[in-house]
Parts: sequence; structure tokens; C-alpha cells
Amino acid sequence: MSRIQNIETNLTSINDAAFQELCDRLIYFKYKNPSAFARIGSVTGKQKTKKGTPDSFLLMSDGEYIFTEITTNISDKDKLLKDIIACFDYKKTNISSDKVKEINLFFNFKIDNAYIEKLKSVATSFNPKTEIIFWSLDLLTSELSTNHHDLVSDYLGLSYDTGQIVSIEKFISEYNRSSHGIATPLDNEFVQRRQEMDELKRKIAEKDFIIVTGAAGVGKTKLVLESIREFIQENKTYKSYCISYKYDSILNDIYQYVSDGDDYILFADDANRIDHFNQLIAYYQSKQFGKLKILITVRDYAYSDLYLNCPAELTEVIKLKKLSDNQLIDIVKGEPFGITNPNYQDVITRISDGNPRLAVMLSRLAVEKKDISVLSDVSNLFETYFNTFIKDQKELANPINIKSLGVISFFNAINIRNKERLLEILKNFNIPYEDFLEAVQKLNCFEIVEINYDYVKISEQNLSTFFFYLAFIKNKQLSFGTLLTHYYTDYMSRFSDCIIPANNTFGSEKVMDVVLPDLKKHFDTIYDDSEKSYKFLSVFWFYLRSETLEYLYNEINTYSEHESINTKRMILEKKSTLSGKDQTLELLGKFYVGCPELKDAIELSFEYIEKCPFLTHKLISQFKELINFEAKDQHNNFRRQTILLKTLIDKIEKGSCSCLQVFYGIAKLFLKFKFQYVNGYKDRTIHFHTYTIPLSKKIKDIRKMIWDTLDLYFLENQDECFQVLKDYSAVGGEISKEILEYDLLFIFNIIDNHLKNEFFEHCLYVQKLIRWLQRHNIQSSKFERYRNDFINPMYDLFTKVNMYGYGHKED
Repeated sequence: MSRIQNIETNLTSINDAAFQELCDRLIYFKYKNPSAFARIGSVTGKQKTKKGTPDSFLLMSDGEYIFTEITTNISDKDKLLKDIIACFDYKKTNISSDKVKEINLFFNFKIDNAYIEKLKSVATSFNPKTEIIFWSLDLLTSELSTNHHDLVSDYLGLSYDTGQIVSIEKFISEYNRSSHGIATPLDNEFVQRRQEMDELKRKIAEKDFIIVTGAAGVGKTKLVLESIREFIQENKTYKSYCISYKYDSILNDIYQYVSDGDDYILFADDANRIDHFNQLIAYYQSKQFGKLKILITVRDYAYSDLYLNCPAELTEVIKLKKLSDNQLIDIVKGEPFGITNPNYQDVITRISDGNPRLAVMLSRLAVEKKDISVLSDVSNLFETYFNTFIKDQKELANPINIKSLGVISFFNAINIRNKERLLEILKNFNIPYEDFLEAVQKLNCFEIVEINYDYVKISEQNLSTFFFYLAFIKNKQLSFGTLLTHYYTDYMSRFSDCIIPANNTFGSEKVMDVVLPDLKKHFDTIYDDSEKSYKFLSVFWFYLRSETLEYLYNEINTYSEHESINTKRMILEKKSTLSGKDQTLELLGKFYVGCPELKDAIELSFEYIEKCPFLTHKLISQFKELINFEAKDQHNNFRRQTILLKTLIDKIEKGSCSCLQVFYGIAKLFLKFKFQYVNGYKDRTIHFHTYTIPLSKKIKDIRKMIWDTLDLYFLENQDECFQVLKDYSAVGGEISKEILEYDLLFIFNIIDNHLKNEFFEHCLYVQKLIRWLQRHNIQSSKFERYRNDFINPMYDLFTKVNMYGYGHKED
């Protein structure tokens, strides 16, 4: 028999009490949240009927009643008619007929249309507005088979699948629909993870239980689905199903779809959320014939508990790491996004931090708005992402949840067993201890926080940054001033770890507007303490740029022009870090990244070395490190390098000897053709970049300033200027021919103005320069004259003795 026929058969043979209970549950499901519900025809605490009119009723919020009459008495043809008449009998119901909105007649047999019309006519004679609903055997069967599988199982003894065992295609459809376009779509192009897929397919062949674990959003589900597809194509005997968990028992569904004797793969996504996971293990152990492979995904923090439930000797584990930046770039530049702009790619990879789910969301936003500036404030995007963890908007808006997450985000991890310490923290932020613990447990269930041993922390770093921003900055539910007052001294690094990512991700202006008043107030309290002030400004200089420069100006001017060099050196060494770095230069160096106050910071740096000339070489090293040419400088028309050079030359023209020494160091750097730099450290990985400068108008201007200054001051500092010339032509590897040809006019001018053939070093330099230029296919009419002019007896002797030492032979 079909399932429909089974339901019909069991309904016709059901006993009165069970039928009445089944119908009461049906009617309650239909009309949720009534003002009152009473089962008059049932004995309390027993599955037994009793006389009463109606059998049950619901009082609705509008003051009207819905009556239910239930019968299995097929022998009494007028039973339904009698029930309707009784429902309008005030003596039996104590309810006037005008308040009877609806009468539901439940019966486990069939009636014809003529009888239905007769019953409706009788009801209309009492109250024309009363609706009669006929829950006949046909309607009951349809309703139960379509919408109430649990009732079919509970009252009719028929097992019924709950729609939790589905095909891969249906699983993907349900997944994408439930994600509301937020999670990474499972039907998009599969890129990256080829190595992991091959490994997973090998594990499927070798073991029966495979656990794929990793942080949320790293692509566990997509990897498993694609691996199953390929495995089945290569192993035709296998069928595959996915568990689309709907918070019901899965065992009956498995028995319906998985036949003993065949080979199957079952995939359980986020298995730690499946309350009935042990049923899957039990089914595996009971299967007699055929092969069964069970693939499981689980977030990293829940992995250990799940692993213990699986048979160890049959289980393999694959730990999925975050994607690299290059892998994320392959995703965002592929379909459907097509983002090839490196600036967009850099922002997306930085914010998503190896998480493809966030990378996809950011890519969608960038494509939709077609404006990179929208990625400077992605707080709304993170709120959307947050909603993928908490579906209930009311829970999201609950202040205790946000406040608790804000506190946890700042401290990174909190020991919830150390009650004394926890009480102290919560008191400072006016959070009741019991409320915090309750929030932690709830957030743990939502998988926003994870509890490992005695510590609670937010499961993902980018979410932690968001909750810090949400609680302390956007919603101001927690006081940033309180944070400074109580925790700055002991948790200075945590301020950097929280403020800087929030600033970079959600926009500096939004962060600054909130934190600036508290920062100024706190700085005023420590201003006279030099050690505390330097440490404080090293973290918050960006928000206190004017205050920082003013403080450094005052500090620098505490050194008298007439104070001895040794005294200055001794004072400054006390302020220097253990690594030999000078605190003042370190703090000034933070402005070199390109702040509006860059010129002020550079001028202050020069004023500092005027008073402390023994720090000149440290300043040169700092300029080389921080104002090196990078790809981003080209987009800003080399603003940083131009400001430094112009400020430096201005100081030189005013007679600064220290600045002239700095110039020679900077000239050697700025006259290169290619530049190497390190751009960020993430996941303990150092990223090296090589940048070749273009011969743009601004580059021409910069190089002209350098060559002109060298020419102007050559006689005053011949050794330093000559060394710049020698270093220029000593460069190895590739050069830019067009830049070299541009520079050559200035070099020839310096040779003509300042080099003399009576000096051996000058002769050697010019002859080597010609050969170096010719190796790079540079020719000039001046070469012949220089070859003949820059020769002297010493050089002639040198060439004869060392004719092979330089890889050439003089004619």
C-alpha cells in the first residue's frame, strides 16, 4: 500500500481517545496563540474521552470562539448534525450563537456533498456568519501526509521521512535559499583547494568516517560537496545523500533512503549542530551489507567532542586552513565578480583575512557600488554577517549580548571561572555577573563565542573586531573612557589590537569621533610623565596628531643649543629602547606613512638632529625604511618623496650641515631604478614586493632636484657627492634604460664641472662608467672624449697591472 493508503487505513481504525487527541493537536497547530484553549471532551491526564459540548474550543483575541467536534461514530448518520445543533445550544455551551465564529467537524469517514450542504444550511439558520470546516477522512489524510509527519508517527504508528535526507542538488538549493545570499553560494565556481580535494578523495576511499574541520567560512562545505561529486564519478557503485537537518530524528529517514547491500556516502554539514548525530553512528554500526562512508564538517572549536563520538580506527581528519591572499584573489577576480583592480583586491583580502565567505560578501558589495570607498566602512556588512550566526533579530539587538561581546573582544579571552577577576571587570562596565554568564552560554549556542576549558573568546578575529567597534564605538554601549582608565597600563597591546583593525575596517573618522575626547582627557593626566606619554602616543598618535607633534616639539626644545653632546647622548640613551631605537624618531616616523602632517614631522625630525647630530644616521635609516618608493606612492604622485626632498633641500640652503649628510643618504636611495619593500605581516608570512619606478614627470622632477643639488654642493663635499656617483653606476641587475638616459645628462654635467683627470679615482670612475653604460646599450658622443681625457700615469699603470681584474683589456 502507498503511504496515503496507510494513513487512511490507520485513521479509520484509530480509537476515539487517540483520534480526539490527534485532532486537538491539529487544530492547535492551525490557530496559534489563542487567548484560551480547552479540551472539554477529554479526561485530564488520560487518553480517554468524556461528554462535553463542544469537544474543544479556542477563544481568539477578537472575543469569538472556534469550536471543535470530533467523532469516529460512522453508524450514527445524524451525529454530525446533532453536534452542530449542540454547538449553538447556549444551555450546553454557555456561549451565545453570535460569538461562534467557526465549527471544525473532525470525522474519520466520508460524506457526500448533499449532506455537507444540509449541515451548512442548519448552521446558517443559527448564525449566517459561522463557518463550518469539514475535516473528513480525505482532508485529514492530505493534511497529515503533507504537513504533519510527526503526528502520523505519534498517533498512527507510521514512520515517515522528515525531508532531512536529500540529494546534493536539493541540499545546495536549500543552503543557498536559507543563507539569503549571505553565505558563499555552494553552486558557484569551485576554485582553489585542489590539493585538499585530492586528499579528501583519498581519505574517502581509505576510511569510513572523514571529519573536515576548520574555522567558519573557510569553505568546508563546498570542498566536501565537490569531492563527493568527483568521487562518485570515479566510483560508480556509490550513491550520495546529504543531511539537511531540521531538528528532528534522522534515523527513520536514513532507513528509508539507504538500502542494505548498496554503497552510500552520507554528508552531515555542521555535524556538531545535529542533536541526533549518534543515530548516524548507530545506523553505521547496524548496517550489515554494502559500504557506507560518512563525511562530516565541524567548526574547529567543536571538533574534539565530535571526534570522540566516531570510531577512532575508522576515522580520518582533515584540518582546513584559511585561504591565502592569492587564493582569495583568484576567487574575487573570477566569475561572477571579475575584480581585477589590485587596490580592490588588497582591501578585500585584508578585511576577509582568509575567509572566503567574507571575501564573497565584500566582492558583491564592491561590484554593486563600483566604488572602493564603500569598503572603508563595512560595519553594515559585518552586521549582515553577524546575522548568519544569529537568525533572531531580537537576540542581535539585545544589549547584554553586545556588551558581553564587547568586553570579550577587548580582553581576547576571559577566564569565566576566575570569579573575583571577572566580577571586577564586569563591575567597571555595569554588567551583572549572572547576566554575563547567561549571555555567554547563549552566544556559545549561537556559535559566536567558543568556550575552551575555562576561557571564553569570540570564534573569529574579524568578528571580534566588529563587536569591539559595535559595543565601544558605534552603539557606545560600553565606555571607551572606562577602558582607558582601568586597563591602559596593563593591556596596552590590546588597545592596538582592537583600535587599529577597527580603524582600518570601519573608517578612521567614525572611530575618531568617539575615542578622541577620552584620549585627550587621558593624555592630559599623564602629560608630565615622559615614559607614559611616549607609550601612550605610540598607540594613539593617529588620533592625537597635533598633540603628538606639539609634545615632541616641547621635548626636543628641552635640549639647549649649548648643552654638551655627551649630556644629550646620555639623556637620550635613557629614552631609547633596548633595540637601540630612539623613541622620538620612532614616534616621528609614524607620520612618514603619508599623514597630512608629514611636512611638519619631517621638519621636526631635522630640528631634532640639529640638536642631536649623533642621531643623523638613525634618521637616514628611518627615511630609507619608511619613505622608500612603493606602488602606492605612484597613485599619490610620489607626494611623500617630494615633500621629504624639498624640505631637505630647503634646510640645506639655510646652512644645515646635518641635513646635507641626510641628503647624501637619501640621494643614494632615491636614484635607484627598482625598490624592494615588505608589505605587511599576516599569519607569520612576510610579503616581499619589487617596484620599478616609471619615468613620469614627477620622477623627473625628483631626480633633477637630486642631481642639481649634488652639482651645487660638489666642491663643498667632494667625497660624499662622488660616492653617490659611484654607487649609482655600481647597481647590478636590470635597470630602466629610459631613466638612465634621462639621468645621463646630469651625470655628464657633473663630470664636466667637477671631475679632473689628474685624480686617479676620477679617471677610474669615468672609464668604468663608460663600460657600464655600454653594457646597457647606451651610447654617447661624449664617450670618445672621456676615454681620451680621463687618463693619467697612475691610471695607465693600474690598467696594465689589473688588465684582467675588471674583466677588460685596455687598447
